[in-house]
Amino acid sequence: MKDDGQAPARPFWVDAALLVVTVLIAYFPAFWNGFVYDDEPYILANPLVQGPLKLKSIFTENYAPGRAEQGLYRPIVTLSYWVDHRVWNFAAPGSFNGFHLTNVLIHALNALLLFLLLRCWNVPRGACWFCALVFAIHPALSEAVTWIVGRAELLGTFFGLLAVYFYFRHPSRNGFLIAIFFWLLAMLSKEQWIALPVAIAILQTARPKRPVRREALIQLLIASILLFVFWSVRTLILGGWRPSLVTYQDVVTPLQRIWTSLELMWGYLWVWFFPVSLSVYHAIVPVESASRGLLSAGAWIFVFWAAWRARPYFPWAFWALGWFWALMISVSNLILPIGTSFGERFLYASTLFFAPLIVMTYQAFLRLAGKTGLSSLHGLFVGAPICIFLLIGLENRLPDWQSNLTLWESAARIYPHSFVIKAPLSESLLREGRFGEAHILAAESAQQLETQPLLYQKLFLPRLMRVDGAAQSGMRQIAWAKRFFIANETARSFQTSEALALYQKLADDFPEQPQTFEAIGSLYMRLENYEGARQNLQEAIRLGTKSAGVFAQYAYALSQLGHKAEAVLMYDEALKLNPNEYLIQSNRATVLANIGDLDAALDGFRQTIRLAPYFLEAHLSAASILIHLQKYREAEKELAQVFKLDPNHAQARELLRKIPNPQTVSSETETPSSPSHVQDEPSHSKP
Repeated sequence: MKDDGQAPARPFWVDAALLVVTVLIAYFPAFWNGFVYDDEPYILANPLVQGPLKLKSIFTENYAPGRAEQGLYRPIVTLSYWVDHRVWNFAAPGSFNGFHLTNVLIHALNALLLFLLLRCWNVPRGACWFCALVFAIHPALSEAVTWIVGRAELLGTFFGLLAVYFYFRHPSRNGFLIAIFFWLLAMLSKEQWIALPVAIAILQTARPKRPVRREALIQLLIASILLFVFWSVRTLILGGWRPSLVTYQDVVTPLQRIWTSLELMWGYLWVWFFPVSLSVYHAIVPVESASRGLLSAGAWIFVFWAAWRARPYFPWAFWALGWFWALMISVSNLILPIGTSFGERFLYASTLFFAPLIVMTYQAFLRLAGKTGLSSLHGLFVGAPICIFLLIGLENRLPDWQSNLTLWESAARIYPHSFVIKAPLSESLLREGRFGEAHILAAESAQQLETQPLLYQKLFLPRLMRVDGAAQSGMRQIAWAKRFFIANETARSFQTSEALALYQKLADDFPEQPQTFEAIGSLYMRLENYEGARQNLQEAIRLGTKSAGVFAQYAYALSQLGHKAEAVLMYDEALKLNPNEYLIQSNRATVLANIGDLDAALDGFRQTIRLAPYFLEAHLSAASILIHLQKYREAEKELAQVFKLDPNHAQARELLRKIPNPQTVSSETETPSSPSHVQDEPSHSKP
């Protein structure tokens, strides 16, 4: 890297293209990641994203609908999800996901804006590009980019950087108004940007001291009014200024919250400068010791005092730390409760100037040592290993976000004993069908919760109990399925008594499985043990079976046992589930004929004929009823259909002889006293 006076002229678009292409290549594996963690409530299950565009609802409801306890208001983010859904639709797991591409593109634009902002402050061009590159590929910032819900950080930073750029690049009134507009969009994307005026004031400390002018007071007044209006609207929509679900609420005292927040800031710095143990979750232990809290506060006071004193020589130290504190304190969830607990995504906006801090401080040391600055060769020698280290860390982090399971498994490798991780990991294992592992984790976590504060027990215990119950049910399901398969194979081998014994043992051991009772009922039907079939099929229906075949078999068994009226009702239930099954329709009509409801039976056989025109039994049964009702011409038509299909059909000829003065085949007459063909459900049409 060289200073601008030494660097050859190069079009801006070349730097921009190189930066964007580098970001796209680095994050290319993330394009096939899925929807994980909070992506489900905020995107997949969000009616404002899936439905037609409802701008009024987007700007007048919390983020996302139904989760008011989170205390979030981010309409710009919801609107971006809606646009993504219209452009890309929701991707299936393992396929290309356009939502991730959008995140990466916004991240690339943010890196480009950082480059422009540093150029605006006369930072050497090579240093600008290197700082933007570090921001673009830093693995600690990958959570905001790779997690789709991290869109809030990306969009907030995009509009926030535009506001800062226009404020410093165009210090006129128009530039200020444009900066105000982008500041409003930043706050509508992420709440932490309410602190932007404070952050800008910190960046202003490098300028020579000037008397406070009237224009500056007007700008301060406009910013204050906008902040008041934004906060009032936000409070009106959410029904309160703070979320009801706050980390450590009712667990630590307000003073302990401050001590914990001060120590938390050191944890964030550690993660950025040493991004080696990255995770979706980082453990936070509340600081209860006053001496430990005062020590942390004293360390911060000393750091800021030293940065202020060194400001003439190393101005970036004060700027970077001040910017970090201004944007981080609002999401620490300990002093000003906006957002959630420790999350790597909060580093995205707050650490914007750490890379310039390192580069410019290094250059300042070189100048103090009598050097002119970084040469191209020296810059490459120092910067290349840093970039390689960051890229390796980034490529190791991206696969963690492929699914909920990979995400929480990666977290468990870092925090193997955390119940906060075991709870979602057990849910992910449950979804993957790994019931045994899910049960073990859920049980371990529930046991750990016994020694935790009551708040944690209220938050996690019901969730863990549900997972544990479902996991145990899943394990029972697998055990039942294995034994059920063996019983089925035995039944297919016509080892009837052995199969019946296996099924009965299954019914005793797993009385909640309706399929077992279905199989026993079907086996009894094969053995023509209709009472046994009735009892078992009735139990299967009681357990919730919704199968047309089971209802039809149950109806047939009832009919054989003489319960004709109840059989008709069961056939009706079967037809509700499968109205196009002609055998069920035919058997129902047969039962109706047997109990003397000939008109309903005739309608049933005609419906059967409409469903299966080539089913001879339906034509014969309909003809028999028509003869009994003395509707001879209609009976002849039904018999004619039979003769078309089978000219030598014996039963059809027998029925034809019962028709007075038939015009075909025979002149014999006989007036039937009952529909002789319709006797009971034909054996070949048993369910």
